[in-house]
Amino acid sequence: MKVSINGTTMAYEDHGAGPAVLLLHGIPFDRSFWKAQIQPLALAGYRVIAPDLRGFGQSMASPGDYSLDVLSDDVIGLLNYLGIGRAAMVGLSLGAHVLNTLLERYPQRLVAAVVVDPLHRIDDHAETDNADCMTGSENGTDITRHLLDFLQGVKRFRPRCQLYRQVA
Repeated sequence: MKVSINGTTMAYEDHGAGPAVLLLHGIPFDRSFWKAQIQPLALAGYRVIAPDLRGFGQSMASPGDYSLDVLSDDVIGLLNYLGIGRAAMVGLSLGAHVLNTLLERYPQRLVAAVVVDPLHRIDDHAETDNADCMTGSENGTDITRHLLDFLQGVKRFRPRCQLYRQVA
């Protein structure tokens, strides 16, 4: 699906019904990065939205600003278009930076924030109930399993927004 938002055309997928979960890809990916997570999350009772950020995938590469503020405004525009007030949001790489900007500018629109770090494996002792951060592996099954564990902790959408920041 595609929609015109903030002077650009944004492509996105929208699957399932229930509490909204927005998946934000990184560079050089597009929404297809989340292919392994979309169906399991939707089958678990979530409405899963995966957009192509401005200039990626099937979204238009419009001239002008590609700042994090603009990308976060695009995400909010998509949520508004879809009639979603609040969502759990998941970000990878660039998507994590957009997520951070959303936390700063639109904290009331987030129920939870999850940063997926594909460079670290999740060990069996990782905290997953009501976790404040997530790390994942390149194994889509690990990411999906731990996302589902995390989302179960916020399923009732109580107010909470947490962001994991890794200091280099």
